[in-house]
Amino acid sequence: MNSLEKIGSNAFEDCKSLTSVTLDKLSKLGSSAFKNCSALSTVSLQGSIEKLNSNTFLGCTSLTSVNIPSNISEIGSSAFEKCQSLAEFEFPTSLTKIGSDAFSNCSSLREAVIPNMVKSIGSSAFEGCTSLDSVVVGGFLTEIDSKTFYKCNALRHITLPASVKKIGTKAFQECSMLQGIELPASLVTIDDDAFEKCSMLQGIKLPVAVTSIGSDAFLECTMLAKAELSVALKKIGGSAFAKCPSLREVILNSPAPPSISKSTFKDVVSCTFWLPKSTKTLYMANKDWVKVYVLKEKE
Repeated sequence: MNSLEKIGSNAFEDCKSLTSVTLDKLSKLGSSAFKNCSALSTVSLQGSIEKLNSNTFLGCTSLTSVNIPSNISEIGSSAFEKCQSLAEFEFPTSLTKIGSDAFSNCSSLREAVIPNMVKSIGSSAFEGCTSLDSVVVGGFLTEIDSKTFYKCNALRHITLPASVKKIGTKAFQECSMLQGIELPASLVTIDDDAFEKCSMLQGIKLPVAVTSIGSDAFLECTMLAKAELSVALKKIGGSAFAKCPSLREVILNSPAPPSISKSTFKDVVSCTFWLPKSTKTLYMANKDWVKVYVLKEKE
């Protein structure tokens, strides 16, 4: 197999006895080429290929070691999905795109360092990576797509690039070990369910440019004690901070009251809402904010 230069789609799919692959002159590798090779444990690829196509190693549940060419620019959708034994992966520095579900349910993967050239990470790219502890995202990414880190319930450390403007739906939902996150100054939008059930999250500070917080964005963040909101904030969705029983302080910085619903802070008790100086009259005149129990102006 070492001398092969071209491998078509589905070429070795379901080869249950294949344990090792070494290819030194690879110029073409089709989609699903090694799909469901459940005994495959080591892979070494070299050659001129620049893309790992979709489903290339999907379901290779015994895969523990992967060496891919340094010139790879794209990892296709579901390329390593359900590679449950893969604990380490070195992302090539030339990488610009990671497809949807590329590493989803890689339940042994412990760390991900995304190179600086990456411009796109697809939805659910790391969903269900239940051992993932640390993530550093470099690059020029403008969006953390929907479900990117959904149910990464061991994730404790995350670094985002300065270019991110949007955190998508369910992007960090059920990251139950995440205690804090520094959001980039470029951030404008936090979508629905983005941090729902991040039960260890203790505090959140929104950059000044954030204009909207989606519905259920911080729902059931049971340890959340303090939230500092942005100057530009115009809307906080329904149940955005509902069922956050530890919430004691919400610091508002927007001079005009952002729109809320009756469920936005549902079941939040013993919380003080701090308003910008000389804005209490505006907030009290708002039919939704007037129902909030404790409104105080900053001194």
